[in-house]
Amino acid sequence: SRVIKVYAYSLTTTGVVSNNVRFTNGSSAGGGELWRIALQAPTAPGFAGANLAVTPPGYIFAAAANTTIALFLGEASLVHYSIAYFKESA
Repeated sequence: SRVIKVYAYSLTTTGVVSNNVRFTNGSSAGGGELWRIALQAPTAPGFAGANLAVTPPGYIFAAAANTTIALFLGEASLVHYSIAYFKESA
């Protein structure tokens, strides 16, 4: 059994519509929500971002054992993302 633990993420968008970006437990939209970020660029052209990081072995959120982490968008808008994680025995 392994658990994915996210210790950093970065999100950016140029979308001027309000977008709720959700990290979920599992690959379906109905998976348990782990973390939510409201993301919206103030004007066009413009961009907005959200970044958070902690020092391992600390982590921001973790998936259930043997489960993936998925990213779902509330609106059809381009979002660039990256995450940093480590796997740990459950």
